[in-house]
Amino acid sequence: MNNVKNFFRYADGLLMTISFLIAGITILYSGFVLYDVFYTNKSAFTSFDMLQYKKQIIDYSASSSSFWFEQGGFNALLKLNPDTVGWVEIEDTNINYPILQGDDDLEYASKDFKGEGSISGSIYLSSKNSSDFSDYYNIIYGHHMANGAMFGDIEKFMDEDYFFSHQKGTLQTPYANYDLHVFACVFTDAYDSMIYGITEGTFDSHPELVQYIKDNATTLDVDYLDGYTPEKVTAFSTCANAVTNGRYVIFADTIPVDWWANGAGGDGDENLNIRTAVGHILANGNKHWAFLNLLCVILTILVLLPVFRINKKYRQRSYSKDKIDEIDAYSDWLEEGGGKISDLVEKVYKNLKNFLVRMTVGFILEIELVIAAVIAFILTENITMPMVMSDKWTWLMVLIFGLAILTDIICFRFYGKHPYMIEDILADFAERYNNGEDYHELQPTTI
Repeated sequence: MNNVKNFFRYADGLLMTISFLIAGITILYSGFVLYDVFYTNKSAFTSFDMLQYKKQIIDYSASSSSFWFEQGGFNALLKLNPDTVGWVEIEDTNINYPILQGDDDLEYASKDFKGEGSISGSIYLSSKNSSDFSDYYNIIYGHHMANGAMFGDIEKFMDEDYFFSHQKGTLQTPYANYDLHVFACVFTDAYDSMIYGITEGTFDSHPELVQYIKDNATTLDVDYLDGYTPEKVTAFSTCANAVTNGRYVIFADTIPVDWWANGAGGDGDENLNIRTAVGHILANGNKHWAFLNLLCVILTILVLLPVFRINKKYRQRSYSKDKIDEIDAYSDWLEEGGGKISDLVEKVYKNLKNFLVRMTVGFILEIELVIAAVIAFILTENITMPMVMSDKWTWLMVLIFGLAILTDIICFRFYGKHPYMIEDILADFAERYNNGEDYHELQPTTI
């Protein structure tokens, strides 16, 4: 009967522990998914890491011989990613990004400007367009981020006041610079053949396009197009989150800027001081951080400071000391009467003394392992980067956690006769002592 009770007691404790671990891991993972969403939204905005590569055009027009100077150029960006074809900025919006071009129109929907995996993707030129923007009509795509990043601001051009206050922009390429003037915004769908039906050579000349835009525009700069047809048109397309296959598209007149004729200019890449964002000192350029590594750190801490058993774990020390002190006291009384403690009690006494030493060593080791886990995580992970499940350092974090578990098993478990038996022994001694009976040997009467 006792065996059955013990079985169910241990089974209940095991089930409770497993349930706690599953619930804890689920809560942690949910939290980190939310963090990852937050990071994705945040990283979709133009960052310092990105802006340092932008070609700067400095205007020295105040001098007697007006000229401009390019600082930076595209060499650094092309070395970083040879798929770079330009840089677009629409003033007073979040649109200020390098432009990539992939082998197809899906490649950079899930890669950042460095060519690495990213949910927010990149701004990219249609794979059917010429990479030098020599086509009459060019389409540039970007995700519609709800926080306004990437092409999230394009939806705002549906509002007439916003439209007329955000029409200026620039398009820079390795071959030429262009001024942009947004002249229309159209709400359409992904199957609009006039807007999206690009095939090679189709848009070398296409006067019908501007008329189609005029006829279907939600907002339109009628005065700008009065008696004028743009010589080059660039479309900026993004999806409409609320409508399946819906698309917001703004169209900009793309005007070449021949500022070289005004004076000096140059590529100037040799003067570009490329920096990177400050991360962890020994992160070795890690571009992610691992969820399992952080989980191992947390579990290592929980070995040192268990949530439900911390009081029981560390009360063992004070309990053991109390029992050792009681045995020492009774031993003194026995020696005065010419008696001695039994071999069994002496064995438990020594086990308790050894247990105290093991707990002290275990406490020190577990603290050191927690410190090692935290330091290893800080030095090998960069939590400003996206999250992955595991990386090349996961084995180390699992090893540290495993050592913590092993230390806990060895140092915080009492082996041998349970010290609770001492209570019966001492109670028996006290009763015989008080009754004037023989107490010359301290030993249990029932063992």
